[in-house]
Amino acid sequence: MRTCPETGREGNKGESSSPGARKDRLRRWPFYLKIEGNYISCTLREPDSPNNACILFLHGWGGEREIVGWLLDYLCTRGYHVLNFTQRGFFDSGGERKLSKWLPDASEVVDYIVKAKLEPWVCGLSTGGSLAIALTAAKSDVRGCIALAPFASFRQLFKDVPEHRRSLEKIFSDLDYGMDALDAEKVVGRIAPRPLILIHGDSDEIIPTRHSEILFDAAGEPRQLRVMKGANHTFSNIEHELLCETVAKWIEDNRTFTEPNSS
Repeated sequence: MRTCPETGREGNKGESSSPGARKDRLRRWPFYLKIEGNYISCTLREPDSPNNACILFLHGWGGEREIVGWLLDYLCTRGYHVLNFTQRGFFDSGGERKLSKWLPDASEVVDYIVKAKLEPWVCGLSTGGSLAIALTAAKSDVRGCIALAPFASFRQLFKDVPEHRRSLEKIFSDLDYGMDALDAEKVVGRIAPRPLILIHGDSDEIIPTRHSEILFDAAGEPRQLRVMKGANHTFSNIEHELLCETVAKWIEDNRTFTEPNSS
């Protein structure tokens, strides 16, 4: 068992494997961070042969932080610590569901990674992808951003898919108040010169692919846009190795680019 120093709560170690990954043993450490009096449920994947980076994964509006657990497992086998957490009010995290708290809570988790003397990289899916952009724009400590199937802004999304507003009003009581903080199109230009990659399936049934195209046009260099043929919103219907290798190679290439002491 490992005890979280911030909360005193304990978590059991778990192991898992991922398709296509090296056969390293993956260690998962569940723990809680206390943010504004709320216990936020987290999981840290710890690699056997760690490098100095930690990838923070951000979930979407459904609250499922393991929705691409196979990707997180794979990145761990490549030497990265991987930390994900459940936003307040979802599943086993305390507090009330408030969209306005998504960015400040994620910012607190970045600070936790920095205090652990690891370099933070941010990856998010769906709403988490838009949050990843906003978080990277707001936090200079973040080295780079991987946005999977993000939307440009809630306002644009509601224009394109009006039924999403009705669904989200049932989840977040502060939707109208909180959604401007996740206006990725407005802030994506602030990420440069740190690297950004946008990855979207051309068969995404939830968020139109053009949202990533809008974000790509608004971003500075270095930036990449990868549209994956046939992929749905969660990339669950394509070979997992394709997304895993795309993300891992991009981070490895750009870690060299962003090293403070590199020439």
